[in-house]
Amino acid sequence: MALFTKSIQATPSEQDGLRICIMRRPGENEDWDLWVPKLSPSHELLNAYKYEGLTWQDFQPRFQKEVIEAQSDLLKLVVEIAQTRNVTLLCWEETPDQCHRSLIAQECQKLDPELSVTIQ
Repeated sequence: MALFTKSIQATPSEQDGLRICIMRRPGENEDWDLWVPKLSPSHELLNAYKYEGLTWQDFQPRFQKEVIEAQSDLLKLVVEIAQTRNVTLLCWEETPDQCHRSLIAQECQKLDPELSVTIQ
């Protein structure tokens, strides 16, 4: 099985498996199976990055502490699920370059180096 990431704006596919929305503020018309806002940046961090000029380089260590470290049990659970079925982590950004879904996926890969991870 595998862990994928993609934009929630992308067309769902059968390959997605369990679609986990890790957005802080999902829209009403978004298509996902499970919403896990604890794997998204806080409103404060998200607003600082989106609207107040916080750089991606400054965002990453704050996200590491706020989510990756604080929600390690949830990350382990995502990995456990992805070991038995496909899981797709969904966020808004169209590309993963500067999106927290890539940070979450990279951490999952560290937790299980044998897990197939595709960041889109």
